Amino acid sequence: MNNKELNNPDSELAALNSQTESEKLAAVLRYSPAIILTVDRQMRIQSINRVRAGLTVQDVMSTSCLDYVLPEHRDRLETYIKEVFKTGESVSYEIQGRGDHDVPAWYSTRLSLLSKGTANEQVLLVTEDITERKMADEALHKSEKRYRTIVHNIPGMVYRAYTHEWKAEIISGAESVCGYSEDEINCMPHGWLHIIHPEDRNMVRSNSSFLLKKPQMLIQEYRIISKDGQIRWVEDRKTSIFRETGAFESIDGIVLDITERKRLEAEIGLRSEILFQMAEGTNMVRSSDNEIIFTNPSFDRMFGYGPGELIGKNISIVNAHTLKDPVETANEIRRALAAEGSWHGELQNVKKDGSTFWSAATVFPFDHREFGLVFISIHTDITESKRVETALRESEERFRRAIIGSPLPVIIHAEDGEILAVSNMLTTLTGYAHKDIRTMSMWTDKVFGQKSQEMFEFIQKLFERDSIDEGGEHDITTKSGKTLTWYFRANPLGKLPDGRKLLISMALDITERKRIEEDRIERKSAERAMNNVLMEIHDGIGGITTNITMLSEVAKKAAKPEDAEKALNTISDLARDGMVEIRSLMYSLDREDLSWRSLIAEMRNQGTRLLEPHAVTFTMTADIEDNIQSPGSHLCLNLFRIYREALMNVIKHAKATKVMASFHVDKERLVLMIQDDGKGFEQSALMGSGRGVGNMMARASTMHGRVAITGDRGTCVTIEMPVQLKVISG
Repeated sequence: MNNKELNNPDSELAALNSQTESEKLAAVLRYSPAIILTVDRQMRIQSINRVRAGLTVQDVMSTSCLDYVLPEHRDRLETYIKEVFKTGESVSYEIQGRGDHDVPAWYSTRLSLLSKGTANEQVLLVTEDITERKMADEALHKSEKRYRTIVHNIPGMVYRAYTHEWKAEIISGAESVCGYSEDEINCMPHGWLHIIHPEDRNMVRSNSSFLLKKPQMLIQEYRIISKDGQIRWVEDRKTSIFRETGAFESIDGIVLDITERKRLEAEIGLRSEILFQMAEGTNMVRSSDNEIIFTNPSFDRMFGYGPGELIGKNISIVNAHTLKDPVETANEIRRALAAEGSWHGELQNVKKDGSTFWSAATVFPFDHREFGLVFISIHTDITESKRVETALRESEERFRRAIIGSPLPVIIHAEDGEILAVSNMLTTLTGYAHKDIRTMSMWTDKVFGQKSQEMFEFIQKLFERDSIDEGGEHDITTKSGKTLTWYFRANPLGKLPDGRKLLISMALDITERKRIEEDRIERKSAERAMNNVLMEIHDGIGGITTNITMLSEVAKKAAKPEDAEKALNTISDLARDGMVEIRSLMYSLDREDLSWRSLIAEMRNQGTRLLEPHAVTFTMTADIEDNIQSPGSHLCLNLFRIYREALMNVIKHAKATKVMASFHVDKERLVLMIQDDGKGFEQSALMGSGRGVGNMMARASTMHGRVAITGDRGTCVTIEMPVQLKVISG
């Protein structure tokens, strides 16, 4: 029989019919699905009906049958074969070996002894490939195991109901849902239906009745009353099962506790409503492709689109093209999200109509259960505030330029002492630029000298006021050491964005005006002094000359020579007094060489001339502070009058032999003290003294001074007067 005939079933059957019984047996063995072989006591294959793919009968003949079994099963097979040879009893077993192309396969093998008791004893092995059956059994086992595992690990209650009366068998998970055990529910009169909330029972039964009509699935949400009395929400997923005959069999279901989900849904619903109603524009963009997947109504209105019109569009559709590339901005935002978890900034956007606007945006990532990683953006339209900010910035720049270019010295400073700006005029007048005076303490230290702390505290108190403050006149010292007089004024400017109060301090340089004013006052003072001198001349010299004239007439008409001589002696005394008066008046007149030292020299000369003719010695000491201006004529005149009156009182009343005078003058006052060694006087006698003491005190009073007279150890006259003098610079 050739190969072509073997491959033709009809020819093969015809051939079988014409064969002998042994030939028929050989043909049956050849076409049997089982592998049939015989082995001798050495385990060698003596015959085999067929072999696995990749081998031929000639390849396996006389080889060990153990070579075709997996190593871990060889000992077992060898034991079975030896046992059959020994006992003659058949043995059946399952073993794993190599299948086609060396793929592991399962085999069921039956071993029987042939030609027992003969020299040709062999063991017959009939082996069937049961790999598919074993795989099916294993799959079934795994499926049952998975089912048991799933049922016992389902976070819910598994049940099976057999009738429409809802007498369900609770299989597992009851306590996790309602607190009752499976047995407790199964023993209840109406089972699970007893636990359903009374208000929901009819709905559950009515809707579930459709399951009895045909195979279908139903999902219900309803309330139950748990064992502890709490009301809980459950989701009941159930499917009706029908037999092949169409008869109803059961309803299989699972009940899940969804109380927390219901709470979250309510919360999410509230949040969604808030999201839709909030004034800020909110959108959600998928990270993978930058596609917009959500916008709230405020976002749609903000960008000029209708509801849902932006969904599915790329986010770049709303990004304006500015100096910064949109891709660069997006990368910047992504870097911030990766580093900090969120991004805050300002974005320029484009509306549907092409117009642009600014928004303050906050972007943060969110892991969405449906869309994966998304970016949520919240936008607030700040176009108007940006416009105001720009206008404010321009206004501030104009204000800054106005301050810097102001014709007056100006300082803008904050309550913490920071100086924000100074005018060019302040720098021109003082020599200090903004870099030299960054704080008010630096400014006060440089220009107010010893009054620095006092002026700094005064300036700080200005921040407590809400209105313009007239700071008054103050002297400042420039960088070059020059002294200027400024009139200050301060005005509050509100607050900086960081909350600090702001103040503008302006000054008017009145140095020249003060000099002119002082010159005018000095001229008026000189005029008053001249008038006083003229009055002194009129009252003093005029009185003396009148007396001389009258005494001359008396002398001419005197009948006796002694009367004429007496009148002439008096005229002589009056003439001397007149000369002294004229000398003092002449000295008091303004002249270029008038100074404190020349004044003291004249007073020393006058003391010597008045006292020494009366046998009274006179000494005078002087202490004059350096660098002060010369005395005025009005002061000299009054000082001379008081001084001369004090010396005349020594001559007339003291009976002294010695007079000591001391003179002290500084920037604030002068003190002249005249002490004699005479008899002194009782203090009570001073009240009744003549016009001389009264005149002394009156003259001192006109100079805002005073005269003090004591008489316990001789007589001491102390004259003290304030002097309004300026220190001479340099």
